[in-house]
Amino acid sequence: MMKTTLRNLFLFVLGLSLTVTAQESRRGTFQVEREVTGGAQNARALNEFRMHVTDLQGTSLYTITKPLPYDVGPPAVGVFESGAAVLLDSFHGILEFYAPDGSLRRSVRLFKEAIPELERQMPFALHDHAVALAVGEPAQSVVRLFWFTEEGEPVVERSMPGQFATGIVMSNAGGVCAVGTAQWDEEKYQERTLLVSGGGTLEHSVDCGLLLGAFNEEDHVLFTTNRHDQVLVSVDDGAVIDRRLADKGTMVLDVRAGGHAFYVLSAHAPSFDGGTWVYGNPVIFAIAPGELRQVVLTEPGREFRTARLENTRGELRLEIDGESRQLR
Repeated sequence: MMKTTLRNLFLFVLGLSLTVTAQESRRGTFQVEREVTGGAQNARALNEFRMHVTDLQGTSLYTITKPLPYDVGPPAVGVFESGAAVLLDSFHGILEFYAPDGSLRRSVRLFKEAIPELERQMPFALHDHAVALAVGEPAQSVVRLFWFTEEGEPVVERSMPGQFATGIVMSNAGGVCAVGTAQWDEEKYQERTLLVSGGGTLEHSVDCGLLLGAFNEEDHVLFTTNRHDQVLVSVDDGAVIDRRLADKGTMVLDVRAGGHAFYVLSAHAPSFDGGTWVYGNPVIFAIAPGELRQVVLTEPGREFRTARLENTRGELRLEIDGESRQLR
């Protein structure tokens, strides 16, 4: 009954939503936008998915379009520092790597035996010229980590303990991945953060969850957050430096490192209005080892639909509903 209810809610939201999201490459050289149009209302109808890559002056590099079934979520996308891009289709378990001119370099099927799966989790993280992703599936008892170059060449593939892939973050130098996993163990939900080196070695397993996170600029400290905790972890030995409870009734939308601190964007849980999710009361706070939390920005009563933090060349910005605001 629960699965049926969740699936019906998923189809309702997907059928109404007009999805337009954008993100920059890690150093802010290029931007990729994804959009879903068509307004399909039943399982026989198709929407159109569009991936559009530009430089930051708005000059178009290329656009990729694909038909998208009504009851399937849009693929995730990312852009590298060369202007090359990757499309990550979790439903089919396929990655497509595109060259800077928009030509398809390589299509990778992650599992030969994979079938289309709505509940497949595939969080990913980009570096300048590489992508790492963690994959969890309902029928599997392990989480799989994949690491590719921007050309689609495999670097790492390994299994890790866990049933669900909850999140993934790459270090600034690109040599370490933090992977969030979870599993049911004797009716208790157990979350772990696994630190994996570029050679595929599991260096540390940490008792904390990871939905979102970031490494500090020196890659010595990792910030992780889930629905309950916000944790600082020593990358060198996997020790927990600090653990704080998350604010009740809020959710973290984004995290970025800047200077010696981590900047965390949070908001009240969203409501569904006019075909999109609407958030309220954005707050940005800074957290650093051994220091009290500092509020950087708060806007009580403000509603918004999209927001993210960007740290480009040492300039930390809030991008909120098309408005760009410098924070430091």
